[in-house]
Amino acid sequence: MTARAAIAAACLAALAASAGPASADTVRGTSHRDLIVSTPEPDRLLAGAGPDLVIAGPGDRADCGAGRDRLVLSMGRRYQPAARAAARRCETVSSQPVALAAAGLRLAAPVLRWDGRTLAWNKVNGTRKYVIAATPGGDRSATAYAAVTGLSWRPAAQPGATVAYAVRSDQAGAPWSPETAVTWPDSGNGGAGSGGGGGGGLPVPASAKIFGLNNITGWGPGMAEKVRAALPGVTHERQEYSPGMAWAYIDQRLRDAYDHGVQVEPLLNQYGSPMGQPLSALNRSAFAAWTGQFTARYGPGGSFWASRADKALAPGTFEIENEPYGQWYFTPVEPFEYARWFYAAARAGRAANPAAKFLIAVGPDRSTGILDSASAAWCQAQRHNGWCSGIDLLFAGQPGLAAEIDGIAIHPYGNPCLQDAGGPVRCPAGFSGPPGEDWGYAFTRKARAELLAHGVNKPFWITEVGATTGPGGASGAVTEAQQAAQAKFITADAKAQPWIKALIWYCLRDYGDGTDREHNFGILRRDNTWKPAAAAYQQAIAAP
Repeated sequence: MTARAAIAAACLAALAASAGPASADTVRGTSHRDLIVSTPEPDRLLAGAGPDLVIAGPGDRADCGAGRDRLVLSMGRRYQPAARAAARRCETVSSQPVALAAAGLRLAAPVLRWDGRTLAWNKVNGTRKYVIAATPGGDRSATAYAAVTGLSWRPAAQPGATVAYAVRSDQAGAPWSPETAVTWPDSGNGGAGSGGGGGGGLPVPASAKIFGLNNITGWGPGMAEKVRAALPGVTHERQEYSPGMAWAYIDQRLRDAYDHGVQVEPLLNQYGSPMGQPLSALNRSAFAAWTGQFTARYGPGGSFWASRADKALAPGTFEIENEPYGQWYFTPVEPFEYARWFYAAARAGRAANPAAKFLIAVGPDRSTGILDSASAAWCQAQRHNGWCSGIDLLFAGQPGLAAEIDGIAIHPYGNPCLQDAGGPVRCPAGFSGPPGEDWGYAFTRKARAELLAHGVNKPFWITEVGATTGPGGASGAVTEAQQAAQAKFITADAKAQPWIKALIWYCLRDYGDGTDREHNFGILRRDNTWKPAAAAYQQAIAAP
């Protein structure tokens, strides 16, 4: 008997023991997250299930068999007699983890992790409200508590002390996570204590931070000198490469950068032809093989560097695909296929060059309306409300994915405001909250919490972020002053977070005729004069 079948049997047996025969009832698990009871007599099961039975909120009636109601045993809200009418409807499937014991359902404990500065945990029990306990030196009488909304919290430094932290959801009777002990250094350096959840190149020292721009030398070799003179803190550019490009062409692009003092962060990318084809229409194995050839030629110790004096600066980290979660590039969006695509490319690239590391692209929650059928079906089984975590979809699509991830590529465009747990909303000048968790800079926090819940604690590379300055009235357009304020704010935050490795601003220069919003993200105008954002970016990089 599988573990899921054993859980289902135990749950059904517990219900039957208190509610009478249950031979007409079936129990099935849609995933590790949910358990569904399908029954013609929901009241009988609910009446005898005890106080731990909970159901999700009302949903639609899809997939309910004739004459049978589907009850979701999940972590939504506790069942109350007044909710019995709602229980007769087909209920929505919760996406939250469910802890099951032989006697039935129980509220789940979060998994707590520490990254050297911030505590983060996974969402459980259908809520974003949690309680933090902080116990200094093992003295339970001195335990302090804090109410938190969200999935992360930065505690105040306590120099020289060892503090045990735990978290639980705010429902009565919810269990605590196992404690995570943090030893704060005597210097009280703002949160760089030791504790569990490290590794994977974290924390990132300030001296190891990378700042760059998208597409510098594409404007000609002379542009590198212009950038280096005005923005000496910018050391990298992101360059896109695709299968089919001649090796001689790629060689020249790398020479154009490195010969002029600019290092390259490679994006290995392939779109359909014409653009808009699904990723599955392309050749996954051919892309993986090409990735191996690329890393063998251009990665650390690669053949391209054999005669170059700057071989120590060879790129070691490779981003796989640009925004594969976007329907603007792929229709339909295929998270399962991208997870397999990344997995195959990373394994092939690592086999060809063991020093190579790979960035996986993560995006926001996705609607089933833009997903392929397999991903949409999984999403519906998790939440049944038409939306699903883009990050959860990746891990559902490829077993063993976490082991191949060396870093996270993220593009947190949109509202730049932030709100730390328990703190006020913080915004650059000219902007206002609330922060946008999916389309906004605050997505960095949400994505990190979701990745930690999957056991991935790796550095973040912000390989694109920026703001368009026109034309007036275009979606998301800001003034040049606002663009500068945003550059300063985001750069300061990227420097402060020990889990952010790189910030590569999008982009260097405006292009086209300026009538399209996409033409105006540059910090350099079409006439090659700098916008205020250029100075703001450099000043923020150089600030202590």
